[in-house]
Amino acid sequence: MRNNFKFNIICFTLILLFKCGTISSQSIVYEGFIKGHKVGEMKVEKIESAGTTTINISTHIEAHMLIKVVVDYTSTSTYANNALTKSEAKTMTNGHLKESVEIKKVGNAYSLQINGKDESIDEPSILGADLYYFEVPEDGSKLYSLATGKPLEVIKSDAYTFFFEHDGKKESHVFSNNQLSELSISHKLYTIHFKKKQ
Repeated sequence: MRNNFKFNIICFTLILLFKCGTISSQSIVYEGFIKGHKVGEMKVEKIESAGTTTINISTHIEAHMLIKVVVDYTSTSTYANNALTKSEAKTMTNGHLKESVEIKKVGNAYSLQINGKDESIDEPSILGADLYYFEVPEDGSKLYSLATGKPLEVIKSDAYTFFFEHDGKKESHVFSNNQLSELSISHKLYTIHFKKKQ
C-alpha cells in the first residue's frame, strides 16, 4: 500500500514536470564605471520556460559630477516564437520618472505607449536589444530599444564588437563567449562603461 502511494506521488510529480516544462535561467552582473570610478551595477536575468523567454534588467547608477545624478532603470520583456510579445521599461532620474515605455504585440503589429502617448509599430515581429546580453547579434539587424521604443541599427565593427546606433548616437557592445562582456553608453553629461563582473 505504501509502495503504491510512493509510486503515485512520483508519477504525479513527473506529470507536473512534463506539463510545466523545464525552467532554465541565466544571470549576469555588470559593474558601471565613469572615468574609472565605480558608480553602480546592472543585473540582467534571462528565464526560459514552456517556450517563452523573459528578460529582467535592473540598473542603479549614482554619480557625483557637477551635480549628483542617480539613475534607476528597470525593464521586463517576454518573447515567444522568436518575437517580442510585451515589454515594460522605466527610467528614473533623481527619483523622478524620466521615461516610461510599454510595448505589446497586437495581431500583426505592436502598440506602444511612450510617456502616456499612444504609438504603433507596423511590423509583424520585432526583437528588443535586451536579447543581446546573451547572444551575439547579426550585422545589419534591426532591433528596438525597450527604454525608448525607438529602432536601433546594428553595425559590426569587428568579430567581437558591435555598435547599436539610434538618433545619431552609438552604443559600443563587446562580446565574449556569446555573451555581452562590455557596454559603453554616451549621455550628454557622461559616458558610462559597463563591464561584466568576474
